Amino acid sequence: MSSLETLLLFVIVLHLLQPTDGIQSSHNQMRVLTCIAEKEGDDAKCAIKLMKKPDADDFESAPTGKGCFSELNKEQNETRVFCPLYCPEASSAYIISKKPAHNNKCIKFKNYQIIEKGGEYYFWRSGPCLKEELQFDIGCSFEFFEGMLEVKDFLTKKAKQA
Repeated sequence: MSSLETLLLFVIVLHLLQPTDGIQSSHNQMRVLTCIAEKEGDDAKCAIKLMKKPDADDFESAPTGKGCFSELNKEQNETRVFCPLYCPEASSAYIISKKPAHNNKCIKFKNYQIIEKGGEYYFWRSGPCLKEELQFDIGCSFEFFEGMLEVKDFLTKKAKQA
């Protein structure tokens, strides 16, 4: 290999090692909402587990129903129950699955979904979905290093605000 070829190869490798504008690293955290009714016919209340990784043994839990509220959707003339996902500073939140998947009373986009309000992400349910006992697996995507976000610290901070 000539010195010119070596220099050219060095310049190419050096260029490839430089950070590229527009590409950001992100990480995801999991949320598991488990909705259970105290008595048959009651609305199911949701508890949330916050996990840094799927199937993590170490997780934090928010008290059942903590931070949830009802709101009338005038367009649909229905009441929606919103529960916080505790995804501080997330760039997005998304539904991964519902269990059991064959449940036909909870239909995504019709009577359950995720919405951003005031910089927070909320999971909402309405209509017949409110009475269903289900689990929803949800992801939160963050555009910063995961070590910057400790779910336990966030829950403690939120508890003090309430």
